[in-house]
Amino acid sequence: LDAYYHLLNIVGYRMKKYPVARLTLTGYTDILAENTDKTLSLRRAEAVKEYLVQAWEIAQSRIHTKSGGARGLAETIDAEEN
Repeated sequence: LDAYYHLLNIVGYRMKKYPVARLTLTGYTDILAENTDKTLSLRRAEAVKEYLVQAWEIAQSRIHTKSGGARGLAETIDAEEN
């Protein structure tokens, strides 16, 4: 998870550096393990948004979240990362 936080910190840094930039976060679920739970995929995107808002003080209005639904993930590691 440390690598993912590092990536989010890079995004947060760049959002601070470019105050007019906007971001769209799309959450997904694993079609095999989680079916098509769109609320889960949206919650994932919202969790990332919350991190950027809290840790980097990015205005919520600059970050749009949406559900991408399910996508087929063929690798076990993909499911673990979800």
